Amino acid sequence: MLTLVKYEIVQMNRRKDKYILFLILIIMAAYYMKMKVTSYMTVFYPESFKGVGVLDIILYIFSGASKSFLIFSKNVELPISYLIYLVYMSVMTYCIFDGKNDNNIVLKIGSKKKWLFSKLIISFINLLLYYFMVLVVTMFITKFNFDYNEIADTSILKLDYYNTRYIDIYLLLLCSFLTSLAIMMIQIFLVITVNEFVALIATLSIYVFSMFNCTYLFIANATMLTRSNLFLKSGLEFNSFILIDFVIIIVFLVLTIMMLNKKDFV
Repeated sequence: MLTLVKYEIVQMNRRKDKYILFLILIIMAAYYMKMKVTSYMTVFYPESFKGVGVLDIILYIFSGASKSFLIFSKNVELPISYLIYLVYMSVMTYCIFDGKNDNNIVLKIGSKKKWLFSKLIISFINLLLYYFMVLVVTMFITKFNFDYNEIADTSILKLDYYNTRYIDIYLLLLCSFLTSLAIMMIQIFLVITVNEFVALIATLSIYVFSMFNCTYLFIANATMLTRSNLFLKSGLEFNSFILIDFVIIIVFLVLTIMMLNKKDFV
């Protein structure tokens, strides 16, 4: 299986242009928030401004859509950073699978499970890479300032309040990662049972439809940090999503293995 993982890493390197594109988009989003926070603080609270912090930018990049997002409303800002996020999560997982080539690989190695787990490992690495890129970019842009500007963030992101501690944002980020992992497992299950394209559309739908309703019924709400009850009066309790995430990950892993055993590679 190690050989398969090495092969998948080589394939990732061939998609480096896509990773570079997303890295550039992340940098642009980070600089946008940096300018917004700097402008706000230097105008209204110059005496207490100590620079833009890592958490300011992380909160913006993973903020998602507002609680009352309506696409035709003039007062709602399009959540560009969230759209970048959902496209990366869905499309990059889609790129990992290649029907005809995967069939040849399975037939050559004679093990469907080894093939599947190599795909799971590389999908996990792919997911982890996005969060790593965000953290590295924000640390360099803020010059390793791990503070945050509560007043500016509350105003810019239209939060009801900022009822959180330093560590809470990282815990929300962990919940966001687990939710992305759960949705990725659904996508991989659909790849095995149907095909890559249907799985891509279904995954994009999960992310997009979550923008329009702040509810537990749409799991991708947990990837939007500012929909937490730490920032909104009617926000969601993200601790509940952690249990949901683990259930989805385990259930769909088992279902994927079951469907894989029934799948013919020809």
